[in-house]
Amino acid sequence: MNLKDLKIPGFSLHTAEQKADIASKSVSRLENALFTRPNVFDAEFASYNTTNEAYHKSNGYMSSSQLKKLLKSERHFADKSIDSYGDAAKKAFQLGTLVHDDLEHRIKQSRWSEWNAGTFKTKSKIDDVKREVHVETMQMIERYRAEFNESYILSQVLNNADAEVSFYDHDRKLKVRADAVVQSGDGLEIIDYKTVANIDGFRFDLKRYGYDISAGMYSDVIQRLTGQKVGFSFVLICKKTGLTKIIEISNATLKTYQESFLELLEKSKKVDRSHPKGYELEIY
Repeated sequence: MNLKDLKIPGFSLHTAEQKADIASKSVSRLENALFTRPNVFDAEFASYNTTNEAYHKSNGYMSSSQLKKLLKSERHFADKSIDSYGDAAKKAFQLGTLVHDDLEHRIKQSRWSEWNAGTFKTKSKIDDVKREVHVETMQMIERYRAEFNESYILSQVLNNADAEVSFYDHDRKLKVRADAVVQSGDGLEIIDYKTVANIDGFRFDLKRYGYDISAGMYSDVIQRLTGQKVGFSFVLICKKTGLTKIIEISNATLKTYQESFLELLEKSKKVDRSHPKGYELEIY
């Protein structure tokens, strides 16, 4: 059955505003955009030199990663010891970190970082000391680099973005760290890289991993701090092939993501951290 044909009273896959955005190609912010480097953000709320390790340390500010744990349960949100990752997940994170760092290096240094094909057999192996990866991983790296270089939109990101800027909302004690931010006309565009196993499955990952909450939080925080209009786009990078896809979030859809973020933020304030609840009852 086609979901479009499913009639449920009071339910719609998209709001009227979202449908108008989707139906009209002219609403694309990116298709013919001319990006420039943003003006230096106020040091009162923005940091350009915070390391990834320092950013993720608990400093009284809540990140989107922490807030999204509340989507699982109050206990996940309140107890840091619950979430732990196995070796397979850590290896997947390692490849994602490589890609993010490679793109950050290209933006900041105007050249790609040094990686070469090694002779080892394990495809997931990454040798940070020798700067070597499996030959198939090297092919993946070369492919996404080529796509970034050749794309009208992505090449502008490489040449005009500020990379890994940390923003701190002191009033609400929130922090966000954008992969890339560019100036697009009178507004800002946030670019969030996602290394994925399956590009076609991202529509499901979006909700499963709370990427919609992250987009809502990033855009809301940066908009409040800078006073500028903010757009949000994902750049998907396939871990297997290196192929890329840009997912531009329409203004109407981003508004719903911001509403979801604010709703979850309010919910977080009501959590009794001394007695957080576990998983809630569900009926299938």
